[in-house]
Amino acid sequence: MRKNYNFMALKGIEIDDSEYVDEYGIPPELAYTPELNYWMLNHVFTQNVKHFMDEEEMSEPEAVKKASAIRDEKRAEVKELMASKGMLNK
Repeated sequence: MRKNYNFMALKGIEIDDSEYVDEYGIPPELAYTPELNYWMLNHVFTQNVKHFMDEEEMSEPEAVKKASAIRDEKRAEVKELMASKGMLNK
């Protein structure tokens, strides 16, 4: 049985990585790997930078700083969830 690494599955919700691939356009080879989450974090980071610049009228450096803080927080949360499930260093 394949392990699902997507954020929702790590939180206990039954969502297969293949659904994330289909929904978000994640490269299929990243399904069932920890890299799926890191691709998603970078994808959301890019969207956030654009949003902060366009919708909140931040400068690019401000937008990047804020989006980076969010990405770093979520990356730590993903690592913590994977560690709690024994999915790191395997």
